[in-house]
Amino acid sequence: MRARIIAAAAVVATTVLGAATSASAQETDLDIERFKPAVTHDAFVVTEGSGVREPADPWAFGFFLNYARNPLIVATGAGDLRRQIVSGRLGADLMASVTIAEPFALGIDVPFFLAQSGEGSPSFAGIGDIRLVPKLRLLDDRDSIGLGLVAELRVPTHTGDFSGGARNVVFWPRIVLDHRFAPGLRFGVNAGVAIREATTYENVEAGSELTYAAALGYRFGGIDGKVEIGAEANGGIGFTADDLKEEETPLEALGYVKINPSPEWEIVAGPGIGALAGYGVPIFRVFAGVKYTPTSHDRDSDGVDDERDQCPDVPEDRDADYDSDGCPEEDADDDQDGVANADDECPDEKETINGVEDDDGCPDEGDPRVTYEQGEFVMRDTIRFRSGSAELEPESYKTLDQVALVMKANPEIERLRVEGHTDETGTRELNLQLSQERADTVRRYLIQKGVSPGRLTAEGFGPDRPRADGDDPASLAKNRRVEFVIDE
Repeated sequence: MRARIIAAAAVVATTVLGAATSASAQETDLDIERFKPAVTHDAFVVTEGSGVREPADPWAFGFFLNYARNPLIVATGAGDLRRQIVSGRLGADLMASVTIAEPFALGIDVPFFLAQSGEGSPSFAGIGDIRLVPKLRLLDDRDSIGLGLVAELRVPTHTGDFSGGARNVVFWPRIVLDHRFAPGLRFGVNAGVAIREATTYENVEAGSELTYAAALGYRFGGIDGKVEIGAEANGGIGFTADDLKEEETPLEALGYVKINPSPEWEIVAGPGIGALAGYGVPIFRVFAGVKYTPTSHDRDSDGVDDERDQCPDVPEDRDADYDSDGCPEEDADDDQDGVANADDECPDEKETINGVEDDDGCPDEGDPRVTYEQGEFVMRDTIRFRSGSAELEPESYKTLDQVALVMKANPEIERLRVEGHTDETGTRELNLQLSQERADTVRRYLIQKGVSPGRLTAEGFGPDRPRADGDDPASLAKNRRVEFVIDE
């Protein structure tokens, strides 16, 4: 019965070998390292993601270790083990990526192996082919669905047995598709073609192949949670051989756990098993890695840099609604009282918006200070700022909280204009600037309280629209105000 090289198996043999031959007796230009971690930002484990880092914080770094058991062995046609050409291999990857100019990033991976053993007397250690991984994001997952294009190049730098193929560049273009869902679920798919010069080891012909990877992950606590579990499938189908054999259709299944002890650090680990026969896929694998994303321009760690973040101190909630503005949006509110279902203690009764325990969603006693009547906002309190400043006085927080609740309780208000007005003290230019800054401050506050940014605009009119004539203190006080106007 003829012998077979096994590169992977759950319980079955894989690569067919006509005769068992030592590694030292023939060329070993065969890359048996199928575990190639995703290099760029926003990845799973081996499945690339579509995202790129913000240009203000462009760098990401990573380091992986993986141990593969029996990535290349000889077995009988019935699957009985005859010889372990490579019985164990400890590999490592040192990676970095940088956003050159949004939406383009470039990654690099230096793979090497620290220990390799087997009856084929393979070299103990060596380096693999350096990987250059340019990525172009075509669609931003925060706005619709994630779509990207990766055009990987592998430079023939390998030394040591079974660490690379022909002494030629490998070109590996692939499409990346992924999406995150608000509850914490995420999927990703990669599909491409690895174009390379064919090499042969016994009856294994390692040439160009179709490649595919799929991943599904779930992050506990939603997108901002600290723990994620998931599974991936990583495989290929050779298409250069005259007769496609099972050793050229590898498939490995991986499971993983990710832990984020802080927004900048990620630890990942998990097992892998051979699912379909094919060279380079081991009987089993274990891996662990760490990633570091240094961040100094994103105070709320929501992936939107502070310069573009309309809510730099409140993280985006990634709910597929204005996700690129950096602000949380309105959540489901069945009784339309301004309190989201998740926080509503009285889901069948409307909150009385009056500044008295307005966050519990229950009716109570009290005089409302903000109402929406006959299509207009009615304000019974004045929004106050520090003198000559756009900084809110703390006493105005409760009033603006009620404005936010009224907006969320009345979704029919499609657009609200926040108008800033000043008195005529000082120059018109300074007053126009101050009124705009105050209107912007109020808009930001409402957004931080959960009003969708798309429903709010801000405009400053300075002293141009006085409510009262005269320069006495009472008239000037009436003219210093913020108004809320429904835009038709």
